Amino acid sequence: MSQVVEHRRPGPLRVIVTAATALVAAVLPMFLIGALGPRIIADLGVDEVAIGAVVAVFFLASALLSLPGGALTDRVGSTAALRIGALIAATLSVIIALLGQALWILLVLFALAGAAVPMADTGGARAIAAGVPVDRQGIAFGGKEASIPVAALLAGLVVPVLGAQVGWRPAYAVAAGLAVVVAVLVPRGLDTARRADVTVAAAGSTLPGHDPARTRSDDHPPVTSRRAALVLLAVAAGLGGGAANSAPTFLVTSAVVGGMTEARAGLLLAVASGAGVLMRLLSGVAADRYHGSERRLTAVLMGIGALGMVGLAVGSPVIAGVGAILAFGGGWGWTGLAFLAAVRLLADRPARAAGAILAGLGSGGALGPLAFGALAAGPGYAVAWSAGAGALLTAAVLAGTAEVVIRRGRGGPP
Repeated sequence: MSQVVEHRRPGPLRVIVTAATALVAAVLPMFLIGALGPRIIADLGVDEVAIGAVVAVFFLASALLSLPGGALTDRVGSTAALRIGALIAATLSVIIALLGQALWILLVLFALAGAAVPMADTGGARAIAAGVPVDRQGIAFGGKEASIPVAALLAGLVVPVLGAQVGWRPAYAVAAGLAVVVAVLVPRGLDTARRADVTVAAAGSTLPGHDPARTRSDDHPPVTSRRAALVLLAVAAGLGGGAANSAPTFLVTSAVVGGMTEARAGLLLAVASGAGVLMRLLSGVAADRYHGSERRLTAVLMGIGALGMVGLAVGSPVIAGVGAILAFGGGWGWTGLAFLAAVRLLADRPARAAGAILAGLGSGGALGPLAFGALAAGPGYAVAWSAGAGALLTAAVLAGTAEVVIRRGRGGPP
């Protein structure tokens, strides 16, 4: 009987795909509001500040619910958490399509929709920690987080396919259908680890199936050092996430203001999002190959993202195109590494550790687009992109400081 149960457990690839698709379903409504921004602005008679406010309440709700969401996920398990997240996204997408007639209604609905992200993100993190070997968790977390630029890519493709033809509301009906399919396909047994394969990054893990003999401890520093590093990474995630999430929200509108057609701007968003997908996967591969490099890689990619936003601030079509690729590739390429670092720092509480990073990302995602929209509507997009570059650069410094804290905790050179 035990062999039958073992055979039915989802394999690592299915775990990764499930975590990724659930996250796509959870964040797609937010990216659609940015990609379809020009249509929504024209339909509801609002401006960029309003679009930023809608995105802000989405991420603010995610941030406020991240830590309790992680605790709930550790209690109910990954399967239930992922299904709950997908069903929340499906329900709110339908309501947005039907009732989104005024700004205040969208603000309320997107605040509720933000609750999907903590369940999907922490559920995926726990599933990966339990069901993927430790020497493949870098690519696993990279794959999970690559789903976010995939959502932006889908949103970008929606502009020429649906948005420019029939309006923005049908796009939310499609998003709802996708979320329902995801909820149905979430497998059981995601929290059951494989003793033959799964290892964890820190001694003392209480994950199911943990085998202390196979633990890779890497001479971990004291708990205080690990917690301090986690706080630094969460703050860096807040700053970096605020800048990075402003990019897909306003890239299309910024490009249209700069003279690009709506269809081409949507395709630019899709191409740049593809760079974000690729970088998240490549950074995960690098983290698996060079164990313990996740914090350093995070700092480097944040710096590259800052350089890309400088290019967007310049405004020249060619430079802005290159800048968009760097801003998405570097500015988004580090999120899987941040989650990986968190889970390795607190391996006995993976969902709660992931919740700390998500709280930073959610806070930044709430305040960043709101501030960006205010700058774009006031001084202009050049100032807004420059501010985003400064936020990413500061985040890179904080991520580098987290690495210093860990090294000092181990008793090694900073």
